[in-house]
Amino acid sequence: MPWAAIAGPWAHAGESLARLDQTLAMSELRDAWIARADVAEAAASAWLDGGAVAIEDLVLHDADTASSLPTPALFKARSVLLARRTLERRAPVDVLSVPGILALHGRRRRQEAALTEGDPGAADRIAAWLRLTGDLACLPVLPAAALAFRAWAADPPVRHGGRVLGLVDGVRVTDPATREAVLARAAGDPGAQST
Repeated sequence: MPWAAIAGPWAHAGESLARLDQTLAMSELRDAWIARADVAEAAASAWLDGGAVAIEDLVLHDADTASSLPTPALFKARSVLLARRTLERRAPVDVLSVPGILALHGRRRRQEAALTEGDPGAADRIAAWLRLTGDLACLPVLPAAALAFRAWAADPPVRHGGRVLGLVDGVRVTDPATREAVLARAAGDPGAQST
């Protein structure tokens, strides 16, 4: 699809999100809206992985009032919900760092040295991904986030015991050569070099 066909709708969507953010910042309903959005996004992440999670069940398990044991999909959805709350409490500069990303994946900052034993390249891969997100700054927010997500999915920086850990849901390219490499990697070009 040509860039000209999607640039306008993407810019409009970005402007709409900015207006929503401004409206919520001044609203008494901000916290309630964010809480509902977090629950809906956590349930949706389970659906994307093929699991069915009812929002009511997620709310009950989150409040520790459910009478049933959580299913694997419900457990994952609750993990996503807790991660989203963690993201909201932390400054973006703390989250978008090697220790911040490792913490989101259940690895504490003090355990970062132990990380090199099980996955020696994780810190370097995360640092490369963070450089890539920094290079996406010249793009509108939504395409930059989509490209950052695509790059993470194509070559996940965080792995644990051979299992790839996905990106927990959001992100900035100034150097033209880097931009081309990012776009090629995001498009799934196997010949594209990692930055």
